[in-house]
Amino acid sequence: MRNKKLFGLPPALAVALTGVIAALGVGLSFLERLLTGLIPLPPGAKLGLANVAVTVALCCLGFGPALVAALARSGFVFLVSGGISAAMSLCGGMAALLVTAAGVRLMKRGAKISYFAVSVVSACVHNLAQLGAASFIGSAPPGLLTVGLLLLFGVVFGSITGIVLNVLVPVVNDRLEISR
Repeated sequence: MRNKKLFGLPPALAVALTGVIAALGVGLSFLERLLTGLIPLPPGAKLGLANVAVTVALCCLGFGPALVAALARSGFVFLVSGGISAAMSLCGGMAALLVTAAGVRLMKRGAKISYFAVSVVSACVHNLAQLGAASFIGSAPPGLLTVGLLLLFGVVFGSITGIVLNVLVPVVNDRLEISR
């Protein structure tokens, strides 16, 4: 029986890396919750630290591990904040994952876009999806100021995430090449 590879890696390594990245996403989500109390942000605005783990998983391992990392993060939010926060996290996380997956796919096909651009759009979509979920749950449309602030913070924190990814993804891919 031949040894099949997952994501171009030996199966045990692929599963282990998926678990490590999911745990990293949960850990970054926890750190983000701690830091959000120290930094004055409007309601719903987050730093997007956990999105780094999800996007690294997507770029380096594929959609499956990224989905696991995003679901693990939403599961963590459920455990520490309850169902409503988890639903908002899940809506934002899945919308951002789909947008990021589309952007990464375009990049791999030669489109002239960067992790920076994909991260900014993804962060804005994440915030809008969470706002949509909150509006649906609360049955009240958001004010224009809230939408504007969340888009502004999406651009700011998406930019930071994009800069980190421009450095981190090539390094992780290089390290994974050694294992392939």
